[in-house]
Amino acid sequence: MINSALGSLRLITLDSENVALPGFLRAYLKADVVIQRLPTGHINVITRQQKRVDLKPAVASIRRAEATATGFDISNLDQETLEKPGRVPGLDQWFYDTAANTIQNGGVNPQNIVPTALTLVQVTEALTRGLEPKNNQHPI
Repeated sequence: MINSALGSLRLITLDSENVALPGFLRAYLKADVVIQRLPTGHINVITRQQKRVDLKPAVASIRRAEATATGFDISNLDQETLEKPGRVPGLDQWFYDTAANTIQNGGVNPQNIVPTALTLVQVTEALTRGLEPKNNQHPI
């Protein structure tokens, strides 16, 4: 469980190639946020729509962590840019989908998207940090 601006959220992380498992966990275990790492190293985040989790600060936090891990300079990018839907140039491996309320590192079929340089633990920490309002604007 994590605490966020929306109160307590049930968070589940998993290593699995089963792309149906996150949806099952979200539906049947009422998981608010599911983070899945595929065998390829790609990591995807899905949310339970009914909870309306605001992922903007979380995607910014993940993109900051990715920039640090890869050595990509984001000093010229502001919070608004890091929170924007879609892709941010230079951090193309992370796609923020506002319609589905997901953060995808390649989705279920990554094709030519490179896996994140972050571990599952690092993504979970960055996401959690982003969901805590007092901490969601960390400098690099």
